[in-house]
Amino acid sequence: MHRICRPRLTCWLLLYRSIMAVWPMCILAGGSPTMLSDTDFAAITAKIIAAFGARPGMELAVEIDPRTMSAQKAQALADAGVTRASLGVQDFNRHVQEKINRIQPFELVENTVQWLRDAGVQAINFDLIYGLPGQRIEDVKHSTELAVSLQPDRLAVFGYAHVPWFKKTPGNDQNR
Repeated sequence: MHRICRPRLTCWLLLYRSIMAVWPMCILAGGSPTMLSDTDFAAITAKIIAAFGARPGMELAVEIDPRTMSAQKAQALADAGVTRASLGVQDFNRHVQEKINRIQPFELVENTVQWLRDAGVQAINFDLIYGLPGQRIEDVKHSTELAVSLQPDRLAVFGYAHVPWFKKTPGNDQNR
């Protein structure tokens, strides 16, 4: 694990320990934690569980970019204690995916859902976005129909917000 992440993680764990006492849920998000190695992800979740203690009904959720997934990754997430997965689908239409530079065919999302369920992660969310560049009403309807066909537990639908003044640059801590 990157040495800079450890102090930040430790501070975060201490800060939120009291919240977990009344609301036993932790969400690992902020740009697809599935990009981490399986070992690093397991180390982070172990530290979270050690800090807060395992509680009955505790939910450990993770944000997932389906393009980073495999059956092995799904099993590693389940082994690390993940109980809910939120997949950043955005849109299932190829022409929209090309405009937003996020190509992930329906079959990839379908496989990811199956891998997660096979590994024991039964709670599945999808994030869909409307108002994307090149997206039409028919595209939103089509994406919604495909998403529903995979039977997620939740659909989160967000409106697209274009913020051209916010650009991540290497080494710029203000963008983290």
